[in-house]
Amino acid sequence: MTMSPRQIYPCPCVAHMLPIVLLAFAVPSASAARAREDLRTELMLDSDLTPECQAELHGLITDLTQNCIEFVREKFGDGEESCGPKISEWLTGNLKTSEPKLTTWTQSLAKSEKEGMLWAGFWDGGEAERTSKEALFRFAKLINRITVHPSTTLGRLTAKNGDLQECNEDPAVYTPLTGEPTDKGLLPNFWMVASEWFVHEMARKEQSAIVMLVNKDLDPEANRNLYQSVLWKYELPALADRVRLSAAEFFAGWEPQVVLVNMQDSCIDLKGKIAGQLRNVVLGPENQWIERWLANKPIICLECASPCELNQKFADDLQEELNRKSP
Repeated sequence: MTMSPRQIYPCPCVAHMLPIVLLAFAVPSASAARAREDLRTELMLDSDLTPECQAELHGLITDLTQNCIEFVREKFGDGEESCGPKISEWLTGNLKTSEPKLTTWTQSLAKSEKEGMLWAGFWDGGEAERTSKEALFRFAKLINRITVHPSTTLGRLTAKNGDLQECNEDPAVYTPLTGEPTDKGLLPNFWMVASEWFVHEMARKEQSAIVMLVNKDLDPEANRNLYQSVLWKYELPALADRVRLSAAEFFAGWEPQVVLVNMQDSCIDLKGKIAGQLRNVVLGPENQWIERWLANKPIICLECASPCELNQKFADDLQEELNRKSP
């Protein structure tokens, strides 16, 4: 049955983005190259996105599609025609796939040899030994971990396209495309699914601890506040949901120790905020699993406010704390 835009969308405000969603239905009969070009072209033609945001999304979709095609060809020899529809589903907030080849591909995007760590607020203009990205990446090596972005394939492709920073202030990327409950708009959909994959990889490794370095202001009125970060909006919810799923499936499920490093002020407020966000994700009876997790593994926080530096000494202190909390 052919569906009209009115049938698909209860809200006419998103009908202009129909071509992206329809790719999920139209692409399977097209070649892989056509699938990639269709995704790029339809996104570029969306006039509601700013040119800067269009360019970053266009680049990321192109890179993801090419990566998918190459992966499926190398591993399976066929099935590449499904890459376009899968990425289209991703951008509409669909986490599920019944295609084993694509499940293998999505898992490969977040796969890493070392344990992953999360972060927020480090930037190219930060202090050289404290809050710059270079300091962050150097510190990850000191504690034998990786930052999930940009050190995984997905992280590298996202970083290559500006981490979609040009889309953060673009209202069009927060407009739902399909009316489905999981669909929050292009940018939230991307980070929601990406965060699920990052956390899934941590759970697959059964990481005993997850280190989170935070250089964000807790004042919601501040320009660089915690609550607008990928960590707060997507990665913490993904972590809580994975703990919930693990507990529901296995009862004694995955309960990683959360270890915060606060680059600003004291730890007391930050610990409370992070714990509150983890609790807020899961409501109702299943919240018991989150409460049990946080009771069994209370959040640890180490302070590294200025003049503290992310050097070998601090790495040793953190590693000592991790060793002390290891099962």
